[in-house]
Amino acid sequence: MNTEVHNLAAPSTQDALALLSADHRRIDELFGDIERLGHDGSSAADRSGLLARLGGQLRTHTRIKQEIFYPALATSGAADAQTLADAAADLEEILARLENLAQLDSTAEEGAATTVAQDIEVLAQLVRAHVSEEKKLLFPQARSLDLATLGTQMALHQGELLADQGVD
Repeated sequence: MNTEVHNLAAPSTQDALALLSADHRRIDELFGDIERLGHDGSSAADRSGLLARLGGQLRTHTRIKQEIFYPALATSGAADAQTLADAAADLEEILARLENLAQLDSTAEEGAATTVAQDIEVLAQLVRAHVSEEKKLLFPQARSLDLATLGTQMALHQGELLADQGVD
């Protein structure tokens, strides 16, 4: 497992878009690590540990978007309400699938590993599609905001949330 990628610090500039992009890379790398587990004979406990880490990262990332980033876009008028509503709906679907996956993984027997792997792939596809849309539609609109101040707020809140969850 490539732990170097997972221990990336938030960008020193605290630019909001750089922070979100670093999160996107970290989350994508976790999906890659989980996928590789299926090919190297790792245990279900290894997979569960990575899924827990992925869940913590996704929940935290979602909350900083819901509580800071999207409201800043809405308040400033930088993004239209429908685009933000669609992005928020994507996040809710991702979280719901994540919770279902965590439930399935915790109760899965050895024979259910294929189902868990398929659900992980569906979740990865949803996350990647959301990231692509966000970068295409919201990131350009966000450039009109004070990204340094916004990024600092997001980084501080992210640190609090990750500490509360015990996730690095």
